[in-house]
Amino acid sequence: MPDNQTTDSGWHIVLCEPNRELTAVSGMTARGFKAMCPADYIRRKTGRKDQNGRPVLSVEPTPKAMIPGYAFVQFEGRADYDGVKATPGVRGFHFMTAGEGRERRYGILTTREVQDLRTADAMNFDRFQQSVLPKSKRKPDVEFEEGKTVRFTTKFGQEIYGQMIQKKGGGMVKVLSDHMSYVVDQLELMEAI
Repeated sequence: MPDNQTTDSGWHIVLCEPNRELTAVSGMTARGFKAMCPADYIRRKTGRKDQNGRPVLSVEPTPKAMIPGYAFVQFEGRADYDGVKATPGVRGFHFMTAGEGRERRYGILTTREVQDLRTADAMNFDRFQQSVLPKSKRKPDVEFEEGKTVRFTTKFGQEIYGQMIQKKGGGMVKVLSDHMSYVVDQLELMEAI
C-alpha cells in the first residue's frame, strides 16, 4: 500500500450544531459511544483585573473545537446512527459522494487522519500549558538555527515569513524578511509550512 493511503479507521464524521461540538461529544460518550473532538485550548477572562488594570486570565484550559462544526464517533459492534443523531448538539452525519452513480457514503476518517488529529490535539494542549508558565520557564516552539525559515504574526495581525539570522539576548531573535529585519521574541516564532 502506498505511503499516502491508509486504512479506514471506523471513525465517522459527525456534523454538530455551532459551538456545541464538545456538548455533542460528552453526550455521545454518556450514551456509550466512543467519541472525540480535537480541541484548541484557550484562557478565559476571569472578570478580575491585576494591579495595572489588565484583565486576569485563567490558568485552567478551556477547550474549543479545533474543527468548528465537527466531531467524530467510532462504533463498537453494530453502527447506531439514530442513537448518535438523537444526541443533543448533533445535526447528523457527513456524507461523501463517490463513483459514477454518485453513491452517498458516510464520511469516515483514515487511521492516519485520526492519528494527525490526536497529535494536533496533544500539541495544542502542550502549547496551552507552556503559555501559562512564566516566560523564563517556557520552551520555544522553534529552536534557533541560522537560515531556518520561520513565521510570526505582527501586532497588527500580519503574518510574516522570514529567515532567522541572529540570536539576541533576552530570548529575542533577529529575522530577515524581504530586506527588512525584525527582532522577535523566540516564543512567538512558528515553523514555516
